Amino acid sequence: RWTAARRLSVTAGILALSLFATFVRSVSFHNWYEIDRSRLRLCEDLRPALRPDDLIAFVGDLSPDVLYCLDRRGWLFSEITPRNQLRDLVADGADIIVAPRQYEGLLEVFADVPREPLVDAPGYVAFRLRP
Repeated sequence: RWTAARRLSVTAGILALSLFATFVRSVSFHNWYEIDRSRLRLCEDLRPALRPDDLIAFVGDLSPDVLYCLDRRGWLFSEITPRNQLRDLVADGADIIVAPRQYEGLLEVFADVPREPLVDAPGYVAFRLRP
């Protein structure tokens, strides 16, 4: 049978262990989900230009961290994605296209689609389809 003093001691011990674990995690040198600063900057620059229901396609980038940072749904395509598949994004309802500047040439498939540049983030190009 547990006495009140023993229950209090065990509860205090669990609380102390939880607080210690929280402290260790907060000062840890390793962030378990780090976003590169340039990608974080892209999020900060792009977020004000987005509408609540925008679907975003990232071309030449398979990391979901920017979608996560923007709290949006969308697509991730590698730089070797066939151009006709990228072109299908227009029919699939993509609103925003984002790509690292090094893959800007892939975006020529959207040359005949009305578009509006959104941000001038370092290393990235982003535009809205059908503004």
